[in-house]
Amino acid sequence: MHPPWRGRHEVVGRNRDHRHHQRDGRTEALPALQAPLRLTGHDVSKPRRPAAPSQHRYPREARLSTSLREVIAEELTRIDDERLSLVTVTAVDVDPEMNRAIIHFDSLFGEEADADIVAALGAHRVRLQSAVGKQIRSKKTPILSFKPDTAIRSALRIEEILHNESTLPVRPADPEHDGES
Repeated sequence: MHPPWRGRHEVVGRNRDHRHHQRDGRTEALPALQAPLRLTGHDVSKPRRPAAPSQHRYPREARLSTSLREVIAEELTRIDDERLSLVTVTAVDVDPEMNRAIIHFDSLFGEEADADIVAALGAHRVRLQSAVGKQIRSKKTPILSFKPDTAIRSALRIEEILHNESTLPVRPADPEHDGES
């Protein structure tokens, strides 16, 4: 059963003030709305306060970064390349448009092997990107680039300096200046 207005009424055009419709071959103008519709219960002239961020929701970029890190780390275990045997994916930075992702890595080989590791990861980039595309549900697969993680190495240097500082002999106090200014 068709609605009673089907076939008899047809909207044929609109302008700023009136809507026109056709009824049984005649075109009639409908009057404009007298007052704007209120769709919400609050006053639209006052700006709304933004909602507090939820503790349980993560931004899409963070979720994608975590997923990328897991997929790439898993795929690195499947690649048979000696240069990548001791490589760990430490972080993934994804741009807001999700076009590019920077994969940060660390290795037990040290800073000397970073150039070789970047070259090896670059050689296997297509395979890694294919694995990302297959395992992550997203409209886009970000283009992967690789960079050594300097944060971990900086933290290790600071820890080493602090350790060396604590093992230095304590300088004896000067008895002449003890308690006097």
